Amino acid sequence: MPATDGKILLTANAQTCAISLPSFGYTTTISLPFDIQEMDNGAIAIYDHGATATPNTKYDIRTCSCDFLLSATEMATFTTWYKAAASGRGVDATLEMTTNSGFHPFGPDKGDAGPFTVAIEMDQHASVGEAPWLHFPLTLRMTNTGSWPAYTAPDEVPEGGLTIGTVTANRFPPGWYKVDGRYGAFVALTQSAVSYYMDKGTGADWFRTKAGMVSNESKAARVIAYLTGTSRATALALVCGANSYPFGVDKEDDGTYSVRMIQDTIEITHKRYNEFEYDLTLEYISGPT
Repeated sequence: MPATDGKILLTANAQTCAISLPSFGYTTTISLPFDIQEMDNGAIAIYDHGATATPNTKYDIRTCSCDFLLSATEMATFTTWYKAAASGRGVDATLEMTTNSGFHPFGPDKGDAGPFTVAIEMDQHASVGEAPWLHFPLTLRMTNTGSWPAYTAPDEVPEGGLTIGTVTANRFPPGWYKVDGRYGAFVALTQSAVSYYMDKGTGADWFRTKAGMVSNESKAARVIAYLTGTSRATALALVCGANSYPFGVDKEDDGTYSVRMIQDTIEITHKRYNEFEYDLTLEYISGPT
């Protein structure tokens, strides 16, 4: 039984179940095998357990949390399949969609057709609501447990002047950069308001930033693939336009910065057609050059 337009097809033990695609706003969480520690001087140390693995994404875990709105008939179809020992109960399933379905359960870089091997968890039994009449909101958590299908992302469509690693023409973060930092000088105050200072020097100053990215499918796919498959916990280039100030006024307002991603999860929200949102937290290493 092939997948049909507007549906996902689930197969386990040769038993199939087809239900409508989930609603936009679903999230993909990429859990990276990073051990992250902040050192005394404020610098971040990261050990990537995938660095010596083949491939280096071997220990990454990708999970999709998605909401469906199903008719009573579809809901019955799903629960019958999911609870039956001969089909979806207690076993992995195969998830498939038609080509260009628009549903990217495990990120824009992994495609929207499959087949994916998945473990499916149902958060709770869906309850019928007043509106839409006789429809059930169902939340499923699907984790990829198999190898990735072959997929080629669509041709890149430029939408800005920001470069992340090797991916050019990304959109500037709509919410601008959220700068975080600290100087390595500290004060202690006694009860009588006498001040004592400890200055570790400029080598203990640190700067970080968070960028809330909004990207089309082509750019999101390539940035996520680059962050998880190439740079991971190592340095990458961030090239910003004039007046960007990604690390505040202590650093240059534009140019090429050497930075590093300092997060062990990437959460991607497929907000609407051709629009993906994700946050990047970056550590300043050097720049501009």
